[in-house]
Amino acid sequence: MKLSRIAGFFAAAAVMTAAAAAQTPAENPNAACRACIEAHEQFLSSDALHGRGSGTNDELLAATYIASELHAYGIAPAAPGGGYLEIAPAPERPRRAPR
Repeated sequence: MKLSRIAGFFAAAAVMTAAAAAQTPAENPNAACRACIEAHEQFLSSDALHGRGSGTNDELLAATYIASELHAYGIAPAAPGGGYLEIAPAPERPRRAPR
């Protein structure tokens, strides 16, 4: 059974990094630096993740990476079971006959 991770974790990571980038280290010593944010963006958008298609190992890798960053920032998990990832069944795509 293919599983899909909720895209909300990607949105949460984007909001978190944008908010941290808006602050200077003097205002918030825990603020993320621009280079750090760019490094996260480069990894998540890299060819190494093969487009992060739904239900793929690459999507799971990206979601796990974001979950580990949320944990490192001290953001409490909110998924059922106390984790960062919520697993939901995804409908299978109809298979087409070769042309």
